[in-house]
Amino acid sequence: MRTYWSPAAVKRVSGYELTGPAAGGLIHLINSGAATLDATGKQRLDGKPGMKPYWEITPEEAAACLASTTWYPAIVEYFRGGGYSSGFLTEGGMPLTMSRLNLVKGLGPVLQLAEGWTVAGLARREVDLDHDHYQHMVLDLGNLHGLQTLAEKRLAALLREPRWQRVGLVNNAALGGTKRGIEETDPEGLAWLLSVNTVAPVYLMGLAARVVPAGTPLRIVNVSSGAAVRAFPGLGDYCASKAALRMAGMALAEELQSELRPGGRRRDAAVFSYEPGVVDTPMQTRARSGTAEESPWSQPFRDFKAQGLLEKPEDVIGPVVEFLSGDVDSVFVEKRFGG
Repeated sequence: MRTYWSPAAVKRVSGYELTGPAAGGLIHLINSGAATLDATGKQRLDGKPGMKPYWEITPEEAAACLASTTWYPAIVEYFRGGGYSSGFLTEGGMPLTMSRLNLVKGLGPVLQLAEGWTVAGLARREVDLDHDHYQHMVLDLGNLHGLQTLAEKRLAALLREPRWQRVGLVNNAALGGTKRGIEETDPEGLAWLLSVNTVAPVYLMGLAARVVPAGTPLRIVNVSSGAAVRAFPGLGDYCASKAALRMAGMALAEELQSELRPGGRRRDAAVFSYEPGVVDTPMQTRARSGTAEESPWSQPFRDFKAQGLLEKPEDVIGPVVEFLSGDVDSVFVEKRFGG
């Protein structure tokens, strides 16, 4: 990878405003030797340019790759033994994972990877993040009317865009509950928690499945919890919300693969219910705060901290990234970190 040209840099030096797939900028790549002919983009994945595993390449696609390649004499100052080097123009619109292996003195081999996602974040607070590929929307998910208005006007338009090679939805926001018994349930407080933890993510799942173009791969991640499958005293409200979201994800997966679904079965779509384990987040901090009188069932959370059992957020994100970027064999996938 030689040079990244941001939209602002391109505008400054050329006066041209990047649009479409190039709206986030360009990476200028130069390869000084022969390259794999797969990079011509003449293979097809769902009708779009792509690179296939070798056992899926058809004879026609192999012939198209060869036909698009010119064999030039090698540049002798680089390749003194002579020979030939491949020359071709890569077809646009192809999703890429770019890699480079560097040998760094004192460190050894270092593998660089570059994968591209455009991210829209929805949260109740502003974030200190300025990036060409990120846009932030401020909304409390408990405000269901506001959520529906924003989603139908902004999110739906974004999700419908045909330029996306893949769309992922990650439902991560949640309230931790009151840490009090079912006998002390406050109806309004419970309704608010269920709005954030269950109603909002279920609605967003349905929105994505409804408006993302049928030919675009869709991946939905619901960040779950052990409380979705096991009851804990003092967490009745939280357990109920996570169990309901888990079941809703399973139901959506069944609908996506049903031929009776309006529009028919949706191809290349999957739902991932992921339990990251006990993660060191502000929710955990709140769970272990307070006195025994205020919340008699908080001691396990204090023990998690004291025994060093909390995971760092950056250590548990790997399975989510793999699911969003990869292929799956099942429409519903469930996993616990480390399991």
